[in-house]
Amino acid sequence: MKRGLVVLDPAEVPESEWRGRVEALQQALTAGGIDIALVYGDVYASDDIAYLTNLCIYWNEGVLAVPAAADPVFLTKLSPRVQPWMKRISTVTRIESGKSFGALATKLLGELPAGTVGLVDAALWPASVVEEIRAALPGWQVRELDGLVRERRVVASTNELALLRQGAEVVAGAADEAVRGELSTFERVSVVERLVRGAGFLDVQVNTAATSDGVECVQVTGQFRTGWLHASRLTAAPDAPWTTALREALDAAVSAA
Repeated sequence: MKRGLVVLDPAEVPESEWRGRVEALQQALTAGGIDIALVYGDVYASDDIAYLTNLCIYWNEGVLAVPAAADPVFLTKLSPRVQPWMKRISTVTRIESGKSFGALATKLLGELPAGTVGLVDAALWPASVVEEIRAALPGWQVRELDGLVRERRVVASTNELALLRQGAEVVAGAADEAVRGELSTFERVSVVERLVRGAGFLDVQVNTAATSDGVECVQVTGQFRTGWLHASRLTAAPDAPWTTALREALDAAVSAA
């Protein structure tokens, strides 16, 4: 379960950029003859939905329905009591809650003339959910699509780059602090958690590993807004001169990039 801060700040990403992301997907749908796209997400992988709406699937799973010519609708198994919060932290204005995605899809599309539904990045969906959607929409053509959203996410906007730089300073600083001094592994993890979560990250994962010659590695992965960042650091060890050579090689590689 994600348990960090969710922020929707027009000073960071303006409304026009959020709208533009959805419109770019809608243009691709129109060009491909798709009436509505469904984007799946769960607590482990919901970056496409976050990119389009800033929605945080902090638990359970959800499907974002993006019509080619109408506003997105979020379909979720979460209780209706969380809908006010989800609307406050996202650009979504309509959320439908239910016990199954099949029933939700029928409710959303059942009264419309049958057309074509596209499952975005269908290869990454749980097979059971794909089967459920197909069974719920008789008469509709269900097409499995490639990563229409993922392809756009890899090209960061100016605003996204600014947020990535801001987040990078935090994870790098936390990793630096975690390898200072004679700390226990527990203390190193605690340092990272305190600094990264204190900086407003949505999620953070800390991994550690130790070598036989006394070097400990601290790996920090954090989600800041909708972007992910990573930093790794090694502790100093007098009996492990290879760490210096590794740092010099990495510095040279970064400088040459």
